[in-house]
Amino acid sequence: MSGSLINVLLAAAVPGAFSIWVAWLNLRSKQKSDAQSAQGDYYRGLETRIDALQCRMDELQAKLDEEIEKRRVAQDRNFMLKRALQQYVAFAQAIRQWIDNGSIPPPPEAPTANISKLLEG
Repeated sequence: MSGSLINVLLAAAVPGAFSIWVAWLNLRSKQKSDAQSAQGDYYRGLETRIDALQCRMDELQAKLDEEIEKRRVAQDRNFMLKRALQQYVAFAQAIRQWIDNGSIPPPPEAPTANISKLLEG
């Protein structure tokens, strides 16, 4: 009887051990699948954040380019105003000197810069 009892126990233990092994493999597979799924969700979240940051960066680059262009226009306008002012100051000095010398014709020539157009902008 003891031999048949051992056979019965082995007959019950082998499928039980096999079932435990299969359950362990399924659990391990599920854990890996969950980890990969979580990692995939993480990367999808990163993609969304990167896309949003890239859009924001494009907006900021466009604003920066616009500001740079405005600054260039303002610098050019300021340079032109400075040059016109220098010409008019030189003209005023030439007129003063011409008057001091007795206003003998011809008077000094007026500057060619149209300062009123520069001031209008």
